[in-house]
Amino acid sequence: MRILSIDSSLGTQVAVVDAAPAAGARALQVLSQDEQADTRRHAESLGQMLSRALSAPEAAERPLDAVVAATGPAPFTGLRAGLVTAGVVGRTRGVPVHGVSSIDAVARRALDEFGSQEGQVDPVVLVATDARRREVYTALFRANGPDDVTRLTEIIVCPPAQVAQRLAEQAPGPGGGSGGIDVVAGSGASLYPELAEM
Repeated sequence: MRILSIDSSLGTQVAVVDAAPAAGARALQVLSQDEQADTRRHAESLGQMLSRALSAPEAAERPLDAVVAATGPAPFTGLRAGLVTAGVVGRTRGVPVHGVSSIDAVARRALDEFGSQEGQVDPVVLVATDARRREVYTALFRANGPDDVTRLTEIIVCPPAQVAQRLAEQAPGPGGGSGGIDVVAGSGASLYPELAEM
């Protein structure tokens, strides 16, 4: 299955991947990709990035089967540029468009990386992404099989200093009732190192 992925929840990332069944799971092969880090140039950069990603020889040899777009949470202006672009590509190419929570995707990647490095069973990840205005979007997650995640709390937005308290209000107990946090991931964790101490 040939999939175009568009994420404008922070900077802008575009990729064309081939998802092929492999040993009971899906193996993803990245055929082309492009990204830029500027959080305020989504609309200006998406067209050129799409053109480069879709015209790369590996990506252009077969038509798309689907488009996947990040749905946030994220600042609305950048997110809207990605969602509208995904909708236009899906409509013009006659393929379905699917939304994926940005914060869930960060959790899944962190769980994959942590699990492969540490060998730990059923780790819990705290994801914190930049919400601007000195706040983060945050939630706790646990793996749900090899490809999905389960949110242990609702996604909240708050200052980093309030994260522990707000998560505990939703699921009382250490680590929000999760038995502790094994890894902290996301752009908010880079901006606010104190979150890594939770």
